[in-house]
Amino acid sequence: MNEINITGMGIVTPIGQGVTPFREALLSGKTKFGYLQRPGRENPSKPFIGSELPELDVRAKFPKHSGLLRSATWTSQIAMLAFAEAWEDAKLTSDKVNPERIGLVIGGSNLQQRHQQQTWQRYQSRPEFI
Repeated sequence: MNEINITGMGIVTPIGQGVTPFREALLSGKTKFGYLQRPGRENPSKPFIGSELPELDVRAKFPKHSGLLRSATWTSQIAMLAFAEAWEDAKLTSDKVNPERIGLVIGGSNLQQRHQQQTWQRYQSRPEFI
């Protein structure tokens, strides 16, 4: 059996951005559950309880890629933040790293529903653009 080593981790959550802040928030019992406020959920007929990510300045982390970020979904931008933390944590910034030896696992839950709903609302009268 081949050995697998986890060398870097990154996380973006409502209670903490980064592995250390997330761990500290968990251990202190911090929570961010409440009525959702983001566009599309701020005044529904039936309030929905959940936990939302705070506004994040992704462009500050990737100033050279602001053009790419302009067209990236919110979910993609969040994934980039988690990826960057894991990459730095694993110390993969060296030119000596063999890219064929790197594996990446990304996980998430309920990440695209808001984007899909907003896209549908924006283009429902113009289906040729969907």
